[in-house]
Amino acid sequence: MARGLLTVQDVLQTGITPSYTQATVDGTSFPNVGLAILIHIKNTSGASSVVTFQTPGKAKGETITVRTVTVPATTGDKMVSFFPPDVFNQNDGTVYVDFSTYAAGVTVAAFLIRE
Repeated sequence: MARGLLTVQDVLQTGITPSYTQATVDGTSFPNVGLAILIHIKNTSGASSVVTFQTPGKAKGETITVRTVTVPATTGDKMVSFFPPDVFNQNDGTVYVDFSTYAAGVTVAAFLIRE
């Protein structure tokens, strides 16, 4: 199985009906256009999930620590933002997201906040 690619959904002034993707063992990615991306992770499974946002960028030649967030079991709900491209983007312009728990009930969506 390959890493899945999330579709970034435009958040409009009139509102949207969001679409979520099931987390998988191979992780997911999303195209990163900058700081206006918001990632929403929901967890209704029986185990918490540590979500890792890979950081292939370097600062002054040093590896940058990856960003992780823990989404609690059963009623977990986390929103994460601020993905500077020079820190988070892979060579193809996407951000890689990995999940420690990918059971049914761990879902993710990407949103672009427009003015």
